[in-house]
Amino acid sequence: MKVIKVIQGISGGWTITDAHLSPDNERIIYSSIDSTVHMTTTLDPSTTQIPIPFADPHVTRRRHLISMRDFW
Repeated sequence: MKVIKVIQGISGGWTITDAHLSPDNERIIYSSIDSTVHMTTTLDPSTTQIPIPFADPHVTRRRHLISMRDFW
């Protein structure tokens, strides 16, 4: 298989969880362990990647500490 382009993933987690080529092999889309998918071209040397966020901007996430009393 011929290497067309090497793409550096955007930091968003410690691994790429999924990646797909478009049917015409002109674009690749990939995801990591966060709520943003990234798309880039495979045809030219550009390193531009388009972020596609899937997080709901209206939802606030709160992290709660769990105490032992929560288990009893």
